[in-house]
Amino acid sequence: MGSVMEERFVPLNTFIALCSSAKTGWPRPLFDAGFRLEAIEFPALSAEGRVVVDAVAWSPTDAHFILGEAKSGANIDETQAKKYSDVQAGTLVQMLGVRLAKEAAFGSQAVYVVIEEHAERVVLGLKTAGVRFPVIAISEKFVRCLGGEFEHPSLAKSFASPLPVPGPPPGIITIDADSSDEDFDRVVQTSLVALLASHGPVISVPNLAEDAVPYLPLYPNGYRHRLIRKVEDAARRAVNAAPDTFSFTPSNSVSAAATIRVVESPESLDPRGRTQRYQSLVTRFVSPSRRRLTVIASNQPSLFDDVNYNQELAELDLVDENDIEEESNGP
Repeated sequence: MGSVMEERFVPLNTFIALCSSAKTGWPRPLFDAGFRLEAIEFPALSAEGRVVVDAVAWSPTDAHFILGEAKSGANIDETQAKKYSDVQAGTLVQMLGVRLAKEAAFGSQAVYVVIEEHAERVVLGLKTAGVRFPVIAISEKFVRCLGGEFEHPSLAKSFASPLPVPGPPPGIITIDADSSDEDFDRVVQTSLVALLASHGPVISVPNLAEDAVPYLPLYPNGYRHRLIRKVEDAARRAVNAAPDTFSFTPSNSVSAAATIRVVESPESLDPRGRTQRYQSLVTRFVSPSRRRLTVIASNQPSLFDDVNYNQELAELDLVDENDIEEESNGP
């Protein structure tokens, strides 16, 4: 669909746009109904086991969750679909730490967000799995809902007919933990150039990651740390490519996080020199596939070296539902 955003990110960005407070030109039915984006890549628990939810929206007024499954293809994982049908809303409240606007019974519903050309096959796949969820289909002219209906009355009303859209969704999320080094170089280099333009002298790797990866705090700890580590690796490559502009200080006993410092900013030069320096920086910030650049990793251990996201998820599988209920009820 769009030329900048990979198609696999279109469904996720659609879900985010539908519940975003930002005025992007896209309709915001989830936001208008009181929902806010609460989590991304969230490992939820169901009676059938763990399921990683691509995006979670939450309405504190109605105590209701919308669990977004973003799919760029047409195939349905039947086991995953059945898990979505039995996610424990009370567990979501506890694990996400959300607050209620009033006393209410918790509720949740899954919604599949897909490319229009795959919508009918997804609906058929869900039917085969024995579940019926709303399926939001995305085209460049509209989004529409087919399959099951929304339980939330405002959402059911909003999606009763197709919603016009101005084009592809805004490219909010363009990288994830599986993205290439080249993709991370692109977003990190953009953030570093913005640091120069804002006259910032130094930035920590976690803060750089928050600038380069939108909604970073909404990812679970393990996944977030994976993203930060990849941002750190990209920052090292950027510094290595432009040592006269940036320096890299690894984490140590004094600083818990690695930092990138501006050695000499183009902003300190006259207009002509500033333009030439930025042009030179862009030339050096070329993709790894187009340059031969060897980066020697620091011997300093990273703050996130010992984080294992898969282990973190595996541990969630061992959590017993009764234990969760007992903990939430207290002694």
